[in-house]
Amino acid sequence: MNDGLMYLVANDMQPVSIVEDKGFIEYNKRLNASYCLPSRKTLSKWIGDKAKHVKADVMECMKTLNNLSVTCDMWTSRATEGYLTVTAHGISDEFQLVNFVLDTVCMHIAQSYW
Repeated sequence: MNDGLMYLVANDMQPVSIVEDKGFIEYNKRLNASYCLPSRKTLSKWIGDKAKHVKADVMECMKTLNNLSVTCDMWTSRATEGYLTVTAHGISDEFQLVNFVLDTVCMHIAQSYW
C-alpha cells in the first residue's frame, strides 16, 4: 500500500498533502479500512528515500550500457513556464531500449528591454 501511494503521488503529480484530503481519506477507508494513511511529512520522507534508491538503480544500469546518448528538450507548461529536460537513452545487452529522465529544470528567462 505504501509503494502504491508513493506511485500515485509521483506518477500523477499529486501533492503529498493528498493524504489530508477528506475525500481521499474516505476513499482510502472504503478501499482498505485497515490501512492507516501516513502523514504528509512521513510520505515526503518515503518518497525521498525511494528517489535515492531509484537514482542508484539508474546509475548502475547506465554503467552497464556500452553506448549512451543524451537528449535535451525544451518545452513549455500549460502555465507558460519554460523547462529543460535531459534524457539518457541506450540499448541493454539484451537489446532492450532504456530511457531515463535525468533531470527537468525550470528555465527562468530574464526579460530584456530594448
